[in-house]
Amino acid sequence: MTKDIRAKCSERGEAALNERDRVHRRRATMVDAGRCLLLQPLPEPAEHFAVDSTDPNTVLRIIVRRLGQFGIETFGLDLTRPRFGIPVARVIAPGLQLNPSEITTSRLADMIARTGGGVTYTDGIALI
Repeated sequence: MTKDIRAKCSERGEAALNERDRVHRRRATMVDAGRCLLLQPLPEPAEHFAVDSTDPNTVLRIIVRRLGQFGIETFGLDLTRPRFGIPVARVIAPGLQLNPSEITTSRLADMIARTGGGVTYTDGIALI
């Protein structure tokens, strides 16, 4: 649970929480992320890879290449403006699902068919 929600609840009681706070608290306390197969879609823990560069262009290429390994088409844009000195990038992956969304992409439909959908694993608690 976030520090903000704990503070609201302890200072002013349950009535201080709005609906969004209640949904977040429910998700944080009732969904076991370690056991939810939707959050752990592989039978073994996910393998994380190291990004051994601080060059924004290199990092952007690594991200795009990594998503491509999973069949996710991407478009990477370097939005860095040298005068500000802050690296900025945007990676667009049209096949990934927007959250929350009422649109069901083919990738999402396939995942629902393979897993049974979120309700099977979270007892109706929204993950997002």
